[in-house]
Amino acid sequence: MKFIIIFVCSFIFMGQTFAENTTETRDEDLLFDDFGTTETTMPKPQHHPRRVILFGKIIKGTLTIAHFNDLDMTGIAGLLGYPNDDDLGRTAGLVINYLLEGERGSLELNLENWLFSKPTNNSNVDDEQIFAERSVVSIRSRRFTGNDRNQYVILGLEFGNEVQSGFIMSFVQKFIHEITPSRTRPFINRNGSQFFLNPIFGIGRRFDILENEQINIFVSGELEAQPSSDFFERSNVRVRTSLNSSIAGWSDHDSPLIRLKLFMEFAQFVNGDHETTVGVQMFIGLNLGKIYFELGINVFRFDSALDQAYEGGASWNTAIFFRFTKRPNRDEDDATYLFDDKNKKLFKQSPHYFY
Repeated sequence: MKFIIIFVCSFIFMGQTFAENTTETRDEDLLFDDFGTTETTMPKPQHHPRRVILFGKIIKGTLTIAHFNDLDMTGIAGLLGYPNDDDLGRTAGLVINYLLEGERGSLELNLENWLFSKPTNNSNVDDEQIFAERSVVSIRSRRFTGNDRNQYVILGLEFGNEVQSGFIMSFVQKFIHEITPSRTRPFINRNGSQFFLNPIFGIGRRFDILENEQINIFVSGELEAQPSSDFFERSNVRVRTSLNSSIAGWSDHDSPLIRLKLFMEFAQFVNGDHETTVGVQMFIGLNLGKIYFELGINVFRFDSALDQAYEGGASWNTAIFFRFTKRPNRDEDDATYLFDDKNKKLFKQSPHYFY
């Protein structure tokens, strides 16, 4: 009897000890589960891509700022001892462009201000000039018509204003002349202004020529009709095309090291006038994470009614471009919608109207 009591007590004691050890083990497991660093126990925040009506999920936004100035490269050539600032014809220009790209299309806002000038031939005032400023604000939407993002329709609106007194670039031009070795020429303000409003209707097409991890080459073309509030003077049909190429270098396909673009645009107006723009651009890119920065140097030839009136022919301009592109980081889970599962890269870029 004594032996049985001792055996039962021993069994109970051993059971309690086993239960305590088991409880301690479970407590350790719970502590590990609660404070462990495994990804399965830490829920990730859910991100939802932004959307824009008609254009779908947002892919990227690009801001471009450019300054045009004769052949003087915004005063740089003059500072280096090679002045070429005749201040005739299309003397200077400022262009600001913003492009918002989505999975189903793009929205583009473009602001331009151009200064045209020529001498008054007033013998009493040295280098006195008359001038005109043309400002244009345009908005264009491009909506893709196929899944390959190669064809699209264009709808937009353009507002223009031409004045013969100081507005933007005449003041900028005066400032540049004051801080560089260029001559300062007095401008004569005159009365006179012209306004126009143009609806924009068009189609566009992109043709891929070569595309791999290092090199991307494609051609784009657009055709637009622009009936105007000033029908006879400003209504026009225009065609533009560009040859685009890029080299990734040590960067990647979507933020190339070097980008080269050849651009041509021709417009025919109802009154018989025409405009022709031809240019070449070279950009050097730098990938800064979510921001892709490009510095561009460009040469353009403009031939329009204002160029003929103020230059006596076509005007040549150089320009410096600064371009900033904000894009999602490839490592983020909420950016996976940007990638084509077949090619593992960002969707094709929308062609820029902006030259």
